[in-house]
Amino acid sequence: MQDNPDKQQRISILFEKYLRGECTRQEAEEILAVLENAENDPFIKSRAALLWNDFPDIKSDKDYLGSKLNDLHHRRNLIDRQKSSVRFSDKKWLHYTIRAAAILFIPLFIYSLYLTTRISDNNYAEVKSAIWHTLKVPAGVQSEFILPDGSQVWLNSCSVFKYPDSFSGEKRQVELIGEAYFDIIKDPVHPFIINASDLTIEVKGTQFVVVNYPDNPEIEVILESGDVMVSIVDGKGNKTISLTRKGEMAIYESTGNTISVEKVSIDKYTSWKDGILIFRDDPISVVARKLSRKFNVDIELQGIDVEDYVYTATFRYESLTQILELLKRSAPIKYTRTEQKLLKDNSYIKPKIIITAIN
Repeated sequence: MQDNPDKQQRISILFEKYLRGECTRQEAEEILAVLENAENDPFIKSRAALLWNDFPDIKSDKDYLGSKLNDLHHRRNLIDRQKSSVRFSDKKWLHYTIRAAAILFIPLFIYSLYLTTRISDNNYAEVKSAIWHTLKVPAGVQSEFILPDGSQVWLNSCSVFKYPDSFSGEKRQVELIGEAYFDIIKDPVHPFIINASDLTIEVKGTQFVVVNYPDNPEIEVILESGDVMVSIVDGKGNKTISLTRKGEMAIYESTGNTISVEKVSIDKYTSWKDGILIFRDDPISVVARKLSRKFNVDIELQGIDVEDYVYTATFRYESLTQILELLKRSAPIKYTRTEQKLLKDNSYIKPKIIITAIN
């Protein structure tokens, strides 16, 4: 933003009106337009930090904010999914989306900008009372967000991610169960560390994927750019390997405490963040696990014969039923489906798909 006192004053007024709950729909639209480029605007970043400090009722309740981060990410994904299926000519829907976006995203923008500014000003000073947030992404949902240092993270379905409200000390550390794509801001002085069960992954600025689901037999680290150092930390013996070329994948098998490297097609492991599923000679067990997470269903394979089938396919917009029908055409299988059920305690049992081979 060019130095424009009138415009800067206008933005300051709009921020304050929003935090007091006095914004009109048109003013909310104006704030959202400004925030599209907020991360690159020193004035907006500094103003956000000042506003955060000026509102003690919000600032002091950090536990409440932490508990709401999960809800913000989840509801953002739901809004994005619904919006993509509605024509943009529907003015009523646009008005609803804009108002919802203002309610959900602006506090998170201000909080993120406040954290980024504070960390930059403190130059990674020690903060003994750092608050850790836990972000849980349910089945059928994906989440994208910015870490306090400006690094970007995409979380896949059924993932749990823990991170502090600020990075202090010599290392930037986080924890992951599930699957995530990382775009890490380069900082050679403060390496970025991911604790993923029996592995630690250390980078200084790079793009890569980590797959660490409890029901997966291996932990996988796939490099897209930069370099990654992967180390075993299970206490059975230390071993470290480095990934330096695009498409290199580290595979850790806990049963044998071994780690190996192979070359893979990077698109297969990064396409999920764009809503695309790619299979390349994958066994049906792998297909079933990924479909289960994406569509929030239980998929059970019955019989030894069905486990022999492998698939090569790419799915973008297909529904679960369409995918299952395509799988039937590629191999002699059949499936039955049990719909979602409401129990007496008002909880739900997920839909279940049973796949068997046709003899």
